[in-house]
Amino acid sequence: MSGVATASIGWIDSVIALIAIDGFAVMTQAVIGVSLRTRLIPDRMLGRVTAVFRTLSTGASALGAFAGGSLAQAMGLSWPFFIGGAVAILLGPALFRWLSNSRVAAALPAGNPVSEEAA
Repeated sequence: MSGVATASIGWIDSVIALIAIDGFAVMTQAVIGVSLRTRLIPDRMLGRVTAVFRTLSTGASALGAFAGGSLAQAMGLSWPFFIGGAVAILLGPALFRWLSNSRVAAALPAGNPVSEEAA
């Protein structure tokens, strides 16, 4: 959903609804990601893992901003949205397959099973 909204921003002049859809998708992903990380990572390591995650995501954001600005300057303001959305759309199925319910269940510590609703 986020990839489609991002790619569509390049085609549409009024982008408020698309930004809202993208924001909702990113917010939902963040809540799920933090919940999953909290469940999978042992308490004694959670602070360090969260710090590494934030460092990598902040660095990736800076690189993405640089790449998007360079692309916009070279090709036009719509192209970063087209390419960023396309990358998100193409990576989505691979990430969903990599992060399947069975893989999450296998990674859970013993005595912390996945409920039937989540599987």
